[in-house]
Amino acid sequence: MDRQVVRVESGVGYGVVGADLHVFGDGVPLYLLLSWEPAPAPDPDWLREMPSRMLNARFAVSEFTGRVDELAELHRWRQSIPRMAVRWLHGPAGQGKSRLAARFADESRAAGWKVVVAVHGPGAVLPSGRQEDLRLDGAAGLLLVVDYADRWPLTHLTWLFSNALLHRPGVPVRVLLLGRTLDSWPPVRAALVDYHADTSAQLLPPLNDGSRSEMFRSARDGYATVYEIDEPDSVVLPPLGHDDFGLPLALHMAALVAVDAHAGGQRAPTDVAGLTCYLLDREQLHWTRRFGDQAHRLGPAASNYRTPPDVMNRTVFTAALTGSVPPATGTAVLDKLDLSLPTAQILGDHAVCYPPAPGTVLEPLSPDRLAEDFLALSMAGHQADYPAQDWSGDTAVAVLDNTSDPSRAVIFLAAAAARWAHVGPDHLFPMLLERPHTAVLAGSAALSAIAAVPQLGLEVLEAIEPHLPAESQPDLDVGIADIAVRLTELRLADAATDADRVLLLLGLGARLDSAGRHSEALDAGEQAASLCERVAADDPASYELLLAGALGSLTRPLTRLGRRREALSASERTAGLFRRLAGTSPHFGPLLAEALTNLSMNLAAAGERERALATAQEAVALHESVPEDLAFAVDNLGSRLADVGRADDALAAARRAVDLSDPARHRPDLARRLGNLHLRLIGVGRWDEAATVAADVVTLWRELADVNPLTFEPELAKSLNHLGVCHRQLGEPDEAVVVTTECVAILRRLSAGNLSAHQIELAAALDHLGDQLALVERPDEALAAGREAVEVFRRLAADNPARHDVDLAKALDNLGIRLATVDRPSEALGECESAVEIFEQLAANDPEVFRADLARALFNLAFRYAAVERADGALDAIGRSVELRRRSGHDADLARSLFGFAALCVRLGAVDRWKEARRAVDESVVRYRGLAARQPRAFSGPLMDATDLSQVIRALSGRRSLFERRRR
Repeated sequence: MDRQVVRVESGVGYGVVGADLHVFGDGVPLYLLLSWEPAPAPDPDWLREMPSRMLNARFAVSEFTGRVDELAELHRWRQSIPRMAVRWLHGPAGQGKSRLAARFADESRAAGWKVVVAVHGPGAVLPSGRQEDLRLDGAAGLLLVVDYADRWPLTHLTWLFSNALLHRPGVPVRVLLLGRTLDSWPPVRAALVDYHADTSAQLLPPLNDGSRSEMFRSARDGYATVYEIDEPDSVVLPPLGHDDFGLPLALHMAALVAVDAHAGGQRAPTDVAGLTCYLLDREQLHWTRRFGDQAHRLGPAASNYRTPPDVMNRTVFTAALTGSVPPATGTAVLDKLDLSLPTAQILGDHAVCYPPAPGTVLEPLSPDRLAEDFLALSMAGHQADYPAQDWSGDTAVAVLDNTSDPSRAVIFLAAAAARWAHVGPDHLFPMLLERPHTAVLAGSAALSAIAAVPQLGLEVLEAIEPHLPAESQPDLDVGIADIAVRLTELRLADAATDADRVLLLLGLGARLDSAGRHSEALDAGEQAASLCERVAADDPASYELLLAGALGSLTRPLTRLGRRREALSASERTAGLFRRLAGTSPHFGPLLAEALTNLSMNLAAAGERERALATAQEAVALHESVPEDLAFAVDNLGSRLADVGRADDALAAARRAVDLSDPARHRPDLARRLGNLHLRLIGVGRWDEAATVAADVVTLWRELADVNPLTFEPELAKSLNHLGVCHRQLGEPDEAVVVTTECVAILRRLSAGNLSAHQIELAAALDHLGDQLALVERPDEALAAGREAVEVFRRLAADNPARHDVDLAKALDNLGIRLATVDRPSEALGECESAVEIFEQLAANDPEVFRADLARALFNLAFRYAAVERADGALDAIGRSVELRRRSGHDADLARSLFGFAALCVRLGAVDRWKEARRAVDESVVRYRGLAARQPRAFSGPLMDATDLSQVIRALSGRRSLFERRRR
């Protein structure tokens, strides 16, 4: 049965059937989903009133041509195998994205697919009571089309991707996202990994010379039909060799203007600027005719039309900046302009010329490129044959100052400035100088658009800079990085000293790193370090501090890019320089402490655990006087204590780090510290509490990754892996498989772009997934995952045995268990023997750290010996496991080995050791009973198993005693 689902976050919901609707704030939807319907054939008279209407892709006035190969590629994509696939279709404004998408939508609908359009933002307001029937009954699949996807905030797109409409079991889903550039695609693609979607991008290239004439003729013939021209060949083909005519929109404009001029007995311009002016002149003519039509020759609507052309001109300019908006917003903006008529009259007359979507006003001139050119031509400073307007600047300012969301206005003005040289210096830049905060308020896409304006100068950038947040903000980081690139380029050219240049490069690197552009961040840091190395050789006193900072800036991007050895080298040099500086002045103590914390982490990554711990302890001691930095150092200390087997001390440090954290200041730090607390709880066997913390950590990282997946998705994957381990330990294997499968999917996609950066995490997740798949009786998949994990860890251990031998040994041990599950006992025994051999070598050098790992491997080896009927080997291995675990002091591990010893005695018929077996299982019951009292989710099941085994052994022991008495 279909149901209506409305999701509301502090607002009101509109109705949809068969999908979710996300609504925020005062009732303005985050987006709406609308069924795609072919546009009704428009009245030719209405089209001819304003020829620009014929450029609307939905009306399809001319036959589709020129993109046949691209359309065929979309059909192949739609018919591909994945259940859910998402494609980013991109090309400059006017390249034909909307027309191609419309044709694809029509043909998909004809093929039996349900086609839905996602409409974003304030323009999505609908009249009360409207519902969209989005049921998929009988549909071959679902195609969702999202135009202007590059202008959607990433968080809004992730809400869209979560909509239940896209996740109907068994229904193929294709999502077509349209954008001008590829810049916004990587974070969107990263967000889609949660949904196991196949992702791809498709560029619409410029048209070649041969296809230009074909498209022109097709468009000309279609427009000629509207104008009732019987012989379209009489409309002369203009020169189309200029680069501007590589855009389909330019060809359609040329064809439309040629036909309209032919019908009116005029001469058509041949350059794109002239075509634009011609079409805008026709807009002006229509406004004038509407106002002057006293005889109502233009239809009944004209009888109430009262807006003079100059007022309509200003209103159309305003609409180009605001886009379609709710009536209340449109009224408020026009009221600020002090126009000569009542606002309601103007809005009504504007709707006659530019019919808006239901529930909106101020439908803008289209297509977008024409609207951008209209803005530019209305502003003084150009040499085109089109009248500029004195009110244009004041109107733009009124829109910027009187709308809660100035993003469209800033983006359109910046796009106009990118093509028209006068718009930036004469108009946009002065506006931004007076209100620089508006650039930040307009959002990341607007910041990027501003940064792309060629004439952008230092004055404007420096006005905007103080309003940028000092710390990373995922919603803004991408745009901030673009601003930082332009700002740094200009400042470097004017930098007076090498020190100034180094500081500029370091600042740029930090911004790029926050935006997930790690390779570029590393490049900036390396330039800074190279410059410092050169000048510090001659003047170490002046440049040693800068060199330390430059080297320190390299460690994060190097680590992100998987270049861990280089990261360690850079952090060692950084700490060495700060140590020397701290010896000259206590002022450098906090910087030394920070450098030592970073060095400690890099040492741990390289497998140098004791050095890492000593370095972390020194860092904490130095940080005690700086509380805001202390949490970071204490958190790292907890990890290093855990590395050397000091589990209780590690847990205490982790709790202290969380207590020292300020969640309002930096949520990623809190998420990391809670993640470490979860691991420390596992280290002391407190699985119930660990699972609760792990779920909280996943929630935090998912929220952060929704906003900035490039930066936070690796952390989300790590947290999912940890949560999966908790579910498995608590006897919830189905839940474990779900979250670990998501983890592996994320890491596979991340590894596809940079294997070295994520292969360690991927191998660990595969190892865990293999264990979990075995528990849900999917042995073949479990074995495949285990083999892949071993292959990765074998490569890593060959390169860095000190760091990865332990990982390889654990993976071999687990692979042995997987092989045993599929009844391959000899192979299983070989893998487990290899694991024990590695752990024995490690434990010989560092028994405290590796005792627990060796005990676990011996436990598993015992059962592998039993499977091939090597009783002596099995009982010897399990006996060693009990001995090691008794020394470790961990009740849960010891109880498991005691239970294992008793079980093997029964399985192998070792009647001579049944007294030992009985003592062992009884001790196991006692220990499990205490554990279950504290953590029932984790240990109630093992307690029941141990109790049952105790009863079995007692019964068997009784029978043996009776048999022996009878013999005597």
